[in-house]
Amino acid sequence: QKAARREFVAILSGLPANTKDIHLAPLVKEHGAKAINIPLSLNSYKPKPWAYVTFNSQATMDAAMEQTIGFQDRTLR
Repeated sequence: QKAARREFVAILSGLPANTKDIHLAPLVKEHGAKAINIPLSLNSYKPKPWAYVTFNSQATMDAAMEQTIGFQDRTLR
């Protein structure tokens, strides 16, 4: 079950400082993702500038990765 959760995960990078999961919720929903997780720094507990985005299938993940995603005047990769 743990392996299945990690099977269709993409990394979204280039996030602005202090971005929270909730800020990306509309983008996640729009691109068919199942979940998003922004890891926190162990030293400062601030969000890191990337997120793990989980999808239901390879096809959904591939389709989302082909899109150009903009967030707060930035292009995310």
